[in-house]
Amino acid sequence: MEISALWYHFLRTLAELMDEFGQDGDVYGEMADETRAGFQSFWNAERNCLYDVINPDGTKDDSIRPNQLLAISLTKDLLSQEQQKAVLDLVETELLTPFGLRSLSPKHKDYKGRYGSGKRSASQYERDISYHQGTVWAWLLGPWVDARMTVHGCDDENLRFVSAQIALLLHHHLLFEAGLGTVSEIFDGDAPHKAQGCIAQAWSVAELLRVFSEYPELQGQARALSAAGA
Repeated sequence: MEISALWYHFLRTLAELMDEFGQDGDVYGEMADETRAGFQSFWNAERNCLYDVINPDGTKDDSIRPNQLLAISLTKDLLSQEQQKAVLDLVETELLTPFGLRSLSPKHKDYKGRYGSGKRSASQYERDISYHQGTVWAWLLGPWVDARMTVHGCDDENLRFVSAQIALLLHHHLLFEAGLGTVSEIFDGDAPHKAQGCIAQAWSVAELLRVFSEYPELQGQARALSAAGA
């Protein structure tokens, strides 16, 4: 599903760039329109969210994963406003944690709440099978913030909510658990969401920096809350 969202975003961007430089971008715009129409095949009307995968035989995987946020964060017109809100609400209910988003809903039968099965010295296999099956990824806070701003706007109430969420990561992790001034790679899906993986992960840090750059009003609020012991 996220590949289709990325493809749509690429086509729209390419069409805009072609037009900006005086070339005909209509062919890419038409391809984007076709992609947008076909994307509705991913809509899960029963759960008001997006299917994760449509298999070659037509069967659909209804696993609740954070990938579906890319259909909102990358572009504002791939889903209707009602669909965007429904997806965000479900993701926040089942996947959002103080340190990022779970890679799989705890309600799924294959959910792994502890990275590496919670073992102090887990094998490569035990780490691998839990990596995308519930483990929390901090970098996904970036797409979540984008989706939040798309659905709820940049009003004071939403800014306070998002700032408080980011402050939890800044205070409890960046200052006390990871390498100074950085963010860990991943966290356990289950509370207390112990930091796992490497202690300094570029994509975790990069998404925080990007969010602060694109929404500068968040940085001051999040830092103030963090300093106050969010």
